[in-house]
Amino acid sequence: MSRAASRLVAVAALLLLVLGVFTAGVVAMREPFALNDYTAIWGLKARALYRTGSLAALFRVDPDGSFSHPEYPPLWPLLLTVATRGGLPYDDLVATPMWVFLVVGASLLAVRAARSLGAARPFSLLAGAAVSLLPYWRRYPGYAEGLLLVFVLAAAGEAVRAGRDRGATVRLSVFLTLAAWTKPEGLVAALVAALVLALARRARAALVVCLSALFLAALPWALIVSRLAPQRPRTDFALSAFSLGKALAAFLALASEASPAAGLVLAGAGLLALAPATLRRRRALLAWAALYSGALLGAFAFSRLDPAWHVRWSWDRLLVVPVAAVIPALAEALEECLAGGSGRADPVDASTGTPVAAAASRASPLQKAPQEVPMKRGWLAKGGLFVLLSAGPLLLAIPASAGSETPRSVADSGSRSPNFTATVVERKGDTVSLKRDDGDGVEILSEADPGVSLRIGKGVEKGSHVKVTEEDTGSSTRTFTIRLLPAA
Repeated sequence: MSRAASRLVAVAALLLLVLGVFTAGVVAMREPFALNDYTAIWGLKARALYRTGSLAALFRVDPDGSFSHPEYPPLWPLLLTVATRGGLPYDDLVATPMWVFLVVGASLLAVRAARSLGAARPFSLLAGAAVSLLPYWRRYPGYAEGLLLVFVLAAAGEAVRAGRDRGATVRLSVFLTLAAWTKPEGLVAALVAALVLALARRARAALVVCLSALFLAALPWALIVSRLAPQRPRTDFALSAFSLGKALAAFLALASEASPAAGLVLAGAGLLALAPATLRRRRALLAWAALYSGALLGAFAFSRLDPAWHVRWSWDRLLVVPVAAVIPALAEALEECLAGGSGRADPVDASTGTPVAAAASRASPLQKAPQEVPMKRGWLAKGGLFVLLSAGPLLLAIPASAGSETPRSVADSGSRSPNFTATVVERKGDTVSLKRDDGDGVEILSEADPGVSLRIGKGVEKGSHVKVTEEDTGSSTRTFTIRLLPAA
């Protein structure tokens, strides 16, 4: 590419990156963290930690583990607690700006990961822009996958040199260990990374990553849970629940839910097919993404819940991690396609921006200026793929809003009764989180959800014992009345 074209790509990528961060920040900052899993899991735990300063409080808010997942690692609630220490009492609005920092951090780490793979700066900026435009940032403010993305992308920037450079191996293991302290999926990411490193004949790096994740994250947290939890937490997965039928139902549900993004998946696959050198060099990264995704999908065979509902509830939050990890490789493939050659084959030193193999020759005063590589005749097809990959996330991201998530509500399952009694776990304006008395989990009802109308009686607040009744209004809108029950 010519220098002018390179600068044009860099400016466009920078504008897209700024747009992604800005729109994610606007969606997050227009109201405090208040969405479903934040209210029932992460924010609830952060409040408990804030008020007591004890990890034991993580288990007292939901002793039977019916909705708050006490077995989840505590790093995200701990960071929320630290971020809100200046306010009394705990304030979700004070914690909300952390989301903007996570978006910026993940985007810059994607740039760094692309540079470590050998992509030029303009295409590395495109990788950062694509990460900032992921719809996840606008749909799930306050969820723990944002922090998980930061650690996984930080690890991706070290993976190329892991096993060859001691510092890179240590940093890789640290980032993946922190990921394991963030969510159970982080431990899966670390173990799959160790497997891929072993298959790539980097046994020492694989051993360090595996032992670090197990003995510095998984085992200590398991001991804390066994010591502090009043009873063994009820989890959504169990070996005794295994069924091949559940795996098939999960796969079909995923295919149905992900079908609108099939064009982007095919475009990404086509881009890699047009960049054989990148495809050959990044087989390990692609293998990690495939194995990680397969492990999470296979886990639904052990789900205690309806696997189709379980997939609909969580599929986009689970797959955002491998998608983000592959984006730097797509940026490298795009550079190869537009250059019409093999691109840079050598990894780049992230601190200096210099390709490792070219460092010695670059020091020579007799070195000639690099020549421009003309595009081949297939540039129109490759340019079309570039437009599709760049515009697709943008078109998905702009209309996405924090209220677009389908809540885990009465409407999610026909097997649940629309009339029930419950205890109010949290109330944020016209959004009410309810722990059902029948032990069938937590319901989150909100006026922000399309097709739902709430009539909330006086005095309904956190801790109230209420009766929820669905009224027959003769319209397509479901109307629920929430009223206080008389004290026993």
